[in-house]
Amino acid sequence: MSRRAAAVAIGVVLGAAGPAAADPTPAEVDAVMADALRAWGVPGAALAVVRGNEVVVLNGYGRRRHDRPDPV
Repeated sequence: MSRRAAAVAIGVVLGAAGPAAADPTPAEVDAVMADALRAWGVPGAALAVVRGNEVVVLNGYGRRRHDRPDPV
C-alpha cells in the first residue's frame, strides 16, 4: 500500500466518509494503523482525531525507534 493510499484508508475509516458513516470500532482503527505503519515503514505513530471540540481518538501505536522498545 502506498503512503497516499494508506492516508486515504485512514481518513475513510476514521469518518471522512461523512456524518452518516458509523464510527469505526477501536479494533478497526488499530488495524488501519497497523497497516499504515507497515506501508510507511515506520516504527510508530501517534493518532489524534478531533470532532468539533471533542477528542474522539488519542493513541500511540508501535515504538518510537526501531532499535528501542520505548512506546509511542
